[in-house]
Amino acid sequence: MTITLAQVSKEFHRTRVIEPMDLEIRDGEMLALLGPSGSGKTTLLRMIAGLESCDKGRIFFGERDVTRVHVRQRKVGFVFQHYALFEHLTIAENVAFGLEVLPRRQRPDKKTIADKVAQLLRMVRLEHLAGRYPEQLSGGQRQRIALARALATEPDVLLLDEPFGALDAQVRKDLRQWLRRLHDKLGFTSVFVTHDQEEALELSDRVAILHNGRIEQVDTPTRLFSHPANQFVFDFLGHVNRFSGRLNGQHLQQDSDDNPSPAQLDLQQDFSDGAAELYFRSHELELSPAPVSGNNLQVRITAISPVGTEVRISLEGVNFNTGELWETALTHADFAELRPERGQLMYIRPRVGHLFYADQATPLTLHWESGPAKPPLAVVSSD
Repeated sequence: MTITLAQVSKEFHRTRVIEPMDLEIRDGEMLALLGPSGSGKTTLLRMIAGLESCDKGRIFFGERDVTRVHVRQRKVGFVFQHYALFEHLTIAENVAFGLEVLPRRQRPDKKTIADKVAQLLRMVRLEHLAGRYPEQLSGGQRQRIALARALATEPDVLLLDEPFGALDAQVRKDLRQWLRRLHDKLGFTSVFVTHDQEEALELSDRVAILHNGRIEQVDTPTRLFSHPANQFVFDFLGHVNRFSGRLNGQHLQQDSDDNPSPAQLDLQQDFSDGAAELYFRSHELELSPAPVSGNNLQVRITAISPVGTEVRISLEGVNFNTGELWETALTHADFAELRPERGQLMYIRPRVGHLFYADQATPLTLHWESGPAKPPLAVVSSD
């Protein structure tokens, strides 16, 4: 089922929470709505569900205009963050509830409902808990029951509002993988709201990033990282190291009144003079015990944190102002070879940088090639 939003908007008490926007959700895809608090993602999800009306614009499910169609007639399944299970009903009765409250002409007979409930409980691997009550289940089990209940009426669209937000990290990860497999098996169209970037990037086919009621970018997780549409998207997705200064020929220089040798990065290409910002992600920086030709950014190591398959190093600028702590990531093998220590002075050597200047929304990407016997070479592209 394709979902099309055409210039939909929404106001609450004269405050515009959704600016006029277009969005197409493809048949069978899983789309994440990601953004900071107050960006409008939950309101947008509720408008798709029919729980909120849009002030202007139209919403289509396939070719069907559902803009003024009641939520009961939209055939959507909705999963909430806090399960919303009925505590006085057994697990089987919770799953059956949506079928039993259908109008008489649409309601299956009792045997069909019982067979459907048994099938759904097997699908979520909780058939052995059919006779228990919600309070007797863990958080992860209750969320799977909430999902089974949403699927009981065979909805055209599955909508999820921060479905894993109340769960601990390991349970969230397990449920994400389980939901993705279920989605691929059943092939339904689904939209979910989350504030968890890792969750959005791991689970979805595409991500729509919202900010102040506007969609900043809709793209695959890979392209969001490699081709952010603007500085907000870049800032929002993960830790970003920023070097602000002024372009001076082939250098980006951070001037300081009390520093006769200002910190600079060699860009190896002429630019017009003016203010600019160079962005680096943590994996795009290398630590070096000595400065590299044209680059003299000295840092002090403030923290070393092994996290999973990498070691994250927190850094503060010594001869330049970082504004906030920088971060670089090393493999465990590189960490063992370099052997950095807390408090040690080292230098930054960039691999890749993303230059915002002259009011450009999209950054220029710079690649440095470096080796022990040659200076860095910067290759600039707009891709």
